[in-house]
Amino acid sequence: MVRKVFLLFLLFVITFSGTGWSSLGPSMGHEESKSKSIHKEKGLSVEASKEKKQSQGEKVEKGKQEEIAKSLQETAKRALSRRKDRNFQLSLGLQDILFPVVADLERQGVGIFGECKLVTRPPRLQDLGINWEIERGMIDVYLKEYYENKASQGSIAEINENEIKRITYCALQYAVILGTAGMEIKKLIETVGNDWLGYVDLVKAARIAILKALKKPDRSLQENMEIVKESFHVPCTFRGKIDSLLCGGLTIDVRPRLTVWLGSGMQVYGDQFMGIKGGWTVSSAWSLDRAFEKLVSNSKTKKITNSVAKYVDKLEVQGKVIKASILKKKALEAAQNGKTSFFLSFPY
Repeated sequence: MVRKVFLLFLLFVITFSGTGWSSLGPSMGHEESKSKSIHKEKGLSVEASKEKKQSQGEKVEKGKQEEIAKSLQETAKRALSRRKDRNFQLSLGLQDILFPVVADLERQGVGIFGECKLVTRPPRLQDLGINWEIERGMIDVYLKEYYENKASQGSIAEINENEIKRITYCALQYAVILGTAGMEIKKLIETVGNDWLGYVDLVKAARIAILKALKKPDRSLQENMEIVKESFHVPCTFRGKIDSLLCGGLTIDVRPRLTVWLGSGMQVYGDQFMGIKGGWTVSSAWSLDRAFEKLVSNSKTKKITNSVAKYVDKLEVQGKVIKASILKKKALEAAQNGKTSFFLSFPY
């Protein structure tokens, strides 16, 4: 009896496990598959949303870059509009660029300029002791005739020798400093181009170059100056005119403007400085420096031009005028062509 009951129970278990349990298996598997499908769909939806947002962000960023490029172009075009205006041209010699700076440094009492003051207080015949003026507006005609006769005969000039020495030695020291600065100015114009530089740019560059030359003059010019100095001797003689003297190997013209020559060859001081000379035509109405300032002060583009502006300032503080000017020119050209990549990749 017990055995029969056990067999019936076993048969029941086998039957149930083959039907009931087996019928539950597919049901549970279906639910699991459905759940996975839902999660996958949600994942795809999230990914699509992310891609959409990214695409929208890229479009917004692209729009901003295009707006910046357009603003750069407009600013650059306005800044460059007067660059080739031929109505405001100046013909300049080297002295026209350097002397305004020298005059300013003389007034400020800077270095040898503060001591000599050859530009703001140019030497006069009276300073050398050649004077026929009795009082203001009245002259001694006989004394004037006496000096003129002495000058025409090439006689020894009865002058203040200490003063002519001072004037000459000052002129020689000026010549080395201004000759050194002059070489820098010439190189700047040759490198950047006089059509890119205005009068204001050259005077600014001259100040930086002169202050640099005060600390470190060109060695070869310094050596040449020592040779020239040895050529100076007193007493001086007149060279046919009252205002022209020959002092050893140096010719010194006091009027109309102080000029020193080595013999009848190299001009040491005057329009040239230790033989360094130059002449250019530049604009008085346009300035590379001012154009660059307009470009980097634009509030819409300041974020990307700021690093270039800072680097230009750094170069100018270091006295690297040429590099700073080249960078200003490149920045304006890049902006004019809408190339924001130049600014975004800076420093390079």
